[in-house]
Amino acid sequence: MLQVEKEHKRTTLISSKKEDLVNQIMHLEHNNNVLHDTINQQVENYKMMEKNIIKKLQERIASAEKVIVKESCDKLDEIANDTAEAFISAYQDAIEIIKETS
Repeated sequence: MLQVEKEHKRTTLISSKKEDLVNQIMHLEHNNNVLHDTINQQVENYKMMEKNIIKKLQERIASAEKVIVKESCDKLDEIANDTAEAFISAYQDAIEIIKETS
């Protein structure tokens, strides 16, 4: 855990005992290490979040593509069926007209 140390003036540090200075340096080193660990962990967390977000977006895109393609195919099938039915109906009408005129 980060230990907050107060700032020291130059004169205070110069007049400090060697042992106090060593302790200060050790605290600073510890704080620096903890800070690096925290930053590294945050980077890992963001990478995981990014992967999860990308995965969810890819799933949504795939789902949307299926819906769009399916709806388009269904509409094309409907148009093809309507066209075929209209053609058959026109063909049958033509046959009836030919029979009537013969």
